[in-house]
Amino acid sequence: MKITQVWLQKKVDELLERFNLPSMQVGLTQQGEVIYAGSGVREVEKPEFADKDTVYTIASITKTFNAAAAALLVEEGLLSWDEPIINYLPDFQMYDDVSTHSVTLRDLLCHRTGVPRHDASWANNRDQLQLSDVVHNIRYLEPNQPLRYISQYNNYMFALTSFIIEHVTGQDWDLFITERLLKPLGMNNTFFRKADIVGHPNRAIGHKPVADQQVPLPYSNIYFMGGTGCISSSVSDLIKWAQFQLNEGRVGDQQLISADMVQEFQHPRSTNENLPGYHFPEFSAKSYGICWGIEYYRGRKIVSHGGSLDGNLSNLALIPEVDVGIIVLTNSGNRVVHHMLRNMIYDAVLDCPEGDWANRYEQEFMQLAEAARNTVSLTKEQIGQHDLPRDLAEYSGTYVHPAYGEFILNIDGDQLFTHYGTRSLELHHLIADNFVAIIEADQQVIPIQYQCGFDGVIHGANIGLEPKFKNGIYFTKKME
Repeated sequence: MKITQVWLQKKVDELLERFNLPSMQVGLTQQGEVIYAGSGVREVEKPEFADKDTVYTIASITKTFNAAAAALLVEEGLLSWDEPIINYLPDFQMYDDVSTHSVTLRDLLCHRTGVPRHDASWANNRDQLQLSDVVHNIRYLEPNQPLRYISQYNNYMFALTSFIIEHVTGQDWDLFITERLLKPLGMNNTFFRKADIVGHPNRAIGHKPVADQQVPLPYSNIYFMGGTGCISSSVSDLIKWAQFQLNEGRVGDQQLISADMVQEFQHPRSTNENLPGYHFPEFSAKSYGICWGIEYYRGRKIVSHGGSLDGNLSNLALIPEVDVGIIVLTNSGNRVVHHMLRNMIYDAVLDCPEGDWANRYEQEFMQLAEAARNTVSLTKEQIGQHDLPRDLAEYSGTYVHPAYGEFILNIDGDQLFTHYGTRSLELHHLIADNFVAIIEADQQVIPIQYQCGFDGVIHGANIGLEPKFKNGIYFTKKME
């Protein structure tokens, strides 16, 4: 089916009203023809409407630009997909010697280093880090899987890729991307740095759903994480990026990246980790190529990347076989609406039966939310059931990890508090030296298990800041 602007606009309006979104903007390219649809405001309770040129934080879609920049350097012989990173950065270190001397650029961009996210280590220390600090801290991030065993999403490795680009070119990574990719594509409404983004006259503000309200969120400056997720752009610009990928690296009469290299991006290299939720039979298991996620929808190959950051959700999907590209941008933290619309478009362009995606995703989302609420409820039931084995003062102090920074614990009256990053949370006793912090707004439980030596003195704590480690991340207590 050839999608019309009227059909697309109707779907956008229905979803916007049903899920109370501030705004949604969509771009669709189908056999070279482009249409746009969108509704809503740039910020709740303000009159300015969003349009196809409104810039949204696109978060991790930034990674696709980072990977393309690396590909340019591979084609020029300045980098190789499969040489060890240490060949370019002699001082670089991973957590172990084998990975240090083996990990390659391909490993970084296929998320197959064996290192899980460890996102709390940078997200809670944003004001203290530069790109060089982020790269240095990789040596302190413990893997939970062998190298090249499976794909686990990791933001650090894209920061490292940006650092390598700077090292090889002698140029800021974002300026290299601007000169070599954005300018030739005419993407003049795409920005990397805070000064260019927050001052933009047509910028969407991210929102967080709280009860029945959409609450505006402040801009998050993560430029220090390199090509991980700092770009803000519009559907009118990103549709050019989608067409560039569908045209196999060509814009006009310029072949910026070879067709073979674009095919390399889209070739599966490793199986994706099995994440909970949103597993529908129309989709195959997901794998990773170079940066791009690859799956099959009703037998048709889908190449895609999404993004999520502080109340902004984005999705870019390509169906190369039928020359279709889809951009969906929203300024709400609702994590599934952009998937709903994307799948509706899949059904339409592939002439498939409609999949009732709004109801199916909403049901899955509600089940996941209920599971999170149950975890919080069960944890609350365990609080206060046992006596403290020691005085509260013995738990207080500053706990440190070389990558995660400081985890500070203070006493206020008869209550223990933690101050980590911008958060201040109460700690509740469960049993023995085990406590828990509960983030009600996110329905999140953070377990904390204090560790003592043979002398009975607490010397550290395992803190549940990385879900892939059941025993938590170990922080050492600073001794007076």
